[in-house]
Amino acid sequence: MTSPPYLHAAADRDILLTGPLSAALLVGDDRVSAVEHVLAPRALGAPVHTHRNEDEYSFVLEGELGVEIDGNVFTAEAGSVVAKPRGVPHAFWNPTARPVRLLELIVPGGFERYFGQLGPILERPGPPDVAALEELAGRYGLELDVSSIPRLVGEHGLDLGAGSRRSETWEWDELHAGTPPWETEGPQPALARLAEAGLLSGRVLDVGCGSGDNALLAAAHGADVLGVDVSPRAVEKARAKAAARGSTARFEVADALELDRLDEQFDVVLDSGMFHVLPADVRPRYAAQLRAVLRPGGICRLLCFNEQTPGSWGPQRVSRQELHDAFADGWSIESIDADVFELPPGNPAPQAHAWLAAVRRA
Repeated sequence: MTSPPYLHAAADRDILLTGPLSAALLVGDDRVSAVEHVLAPRALGAPVHTHRNEDEYSFVLEGELGVEIDGNVFTAEAGSVVAKPRGVPHAFWNPTARPVRLLELIVPGGFERYFGQLGPILERPGPPDVAALEELAGRYGLELDVSSIPRLVGEHGLDLGAGSRRSETWEWDELHAGTPPWETEGPQPALARLAEAGLLSGRVLDVGCGSGDNALLAAAHGADVLGVDVSPRAVEKARAKAAARGSTARFEVADALELDRLDEQFDVVLDSGMFHVLPADVRPRYAAQLRAVLRPGGICRLLCFNEQTPGSWGPQRVSRQELHDAFADGWSIESIDADVFELPPGNPAPQAHAWLAAVRRA
């Protein structure tokens, strides 16, 4: 039903974006637009960005909004108005355990169309397409600083998984902009021993391959290898290494929780450091995805931190029982042996106590 003149009813609003940050257009023309946002608990609304063409005014209706403007950080409570002038870099987030709701006035109007075009990019399978996001931002005169995401998450205790698993990939990809704290620029010694013993043969899938050293190791020993990682930057590095070495190893961007999308079967699945970054409640789903890509009788060889590693730095410590629990359905655990996980300089220790497990698909 069309509302009477001068009245924009709730039923007339246009939903532009859903997810951790939703956007609903209340009213808009070339002069001004009004957009209602709801931001999930502990979610990052936007990394540091700068508008060239419009000013924004955020009216906080419910909850508390964390804001950084031109390097100044503050919290805006309900009833506050935050002015974000054009040409001034800013970011915003939800620092609390409750959703925050705000009314955004954009002057002049028109930028609201950005949110409508943002949704289809974020809804694509796999990690966010950074190139597509930057191209879209450029069309709207928006300078987007994706590299600010890890800093904002760390400084303000944000959850990149708030409302969407896909948003987690931002953090992994940004870590690969440099050298991640687990990359040793060579294969793990435990896996090198397996390769020498001929245990990484046939069709091999390396899940969470990073920059590809373990996958390249298996390929050098004659295996037909595919390495997958959620980080496009990691895959780009791995492909460059493979080209430089003349390796036959292939590398693709893929989510470890969506391996069935590969539509391939393997003799061996290699997991070096993937299992121990997954929450306990996600591990059975991960195990099911590994099973989906292993042929009957195929084997998963897994290297992860164990509970003998002191301190709380780095990934989770995994017990024998946790491995048994995750691989309880449709698997046969052949061995769980004590080993080490080599680490590069800059970590609290040069290596961590680890489990090297062999788990066969039943």
